Amino acid sequence: TGGVPGTTTGVSVITLNKASLSLKEGAIGELTATVRPTSFASQVAWKTSNSKVATVVKNGNKATVKAVKAGTATITASVGGKQATCTVKVTEPNLSTPKVKVKLSSANAVKITWNKVKGAAGYYIYRTTNGRTFKKIKSVKGLSYTDKKIKSGTKYGYRVAAYKGKKISSMSAKKWMAAPAKPSTPKMKLDRHNAEQKFTISWNKVKNAQKIEIWRKVDRKGKYRKWKTVSANKRKATYSYKNYTRGHNYFYQIRAYYTKNNVKIYSGYSKGLGIVL
Repeated sequence: TGGVPGTTTGVSVITLNKASLSLKEGAIGELTATVRPTSFASQVAWKTSNSKVATVVKNGNKATVKAVKAGTATITASVGGKQATCTVKVTEPNLSTPKVKVKLSSANAVKITWNKVKGAAGYYIYRTTNGRTFKKIKSVKGLSYTDKKIKSGTKYGYRVAAYKGKKISSMSAKKWMAAPAKPSTPKMKLDRHNAEQKFTISWNKVKNAQKIEIWRKVDRKGKYRKWKTVSANKRKATYSYKNYTRGHNYFYQIRAYYTKNNVKIYSGYSKGLGIVL
């Protein structure tokens, strides 16, 4: 039997299809109220106990619930003095997995970068050398970290996970970077050709070396400064000293390097040798 149009007198019962609802922030849920007699279904009123947690939009005896922020809210459907409730629990969404890039930033350092993960308070950086066991080496708030504790010739794998409180995302895919091996320190010889007022700097073959830097200082108390850069394959370089100032001593030392990922990988410096004028 139906009620009097425009009134809710005579409603016997109202129930909801769900007594509880779990949603992630930003998610949508639907509720349906069943009313007896059914003629009162369109007159159901809906409300939320906390609109900061969950909102409710009426559509007759149906309602759309939107999760706003983590917390708990009660959705109430009422008509004719009768009511039914649904407890809505809103939780934070799962943290997405960071996408990671690695690059060599110097001969002794690897820079790890990743995208910003929504909702994350920070990020854990993990490292491995065997590809199986990862050790957490740092926790940071930003979107990059430079690992300066790498050993020449060792290959390192990195993964990153986002976190917020006790919630941790899945770890990113492994990204590998090999710490470059340093060239061996070259052995330098210095030969003076007095008749031509020239001298020759020569060195042994250095594996993987592309360039040789020649450093020079004037007198023993002087400071070495980079003077020339030549191809390592030449194995020697000859220069004139006819314009050098007599009464001063000129000292030389060299080091080798090669370039990887736009980073110069240097050897140690050779023993210094001098020309006495």
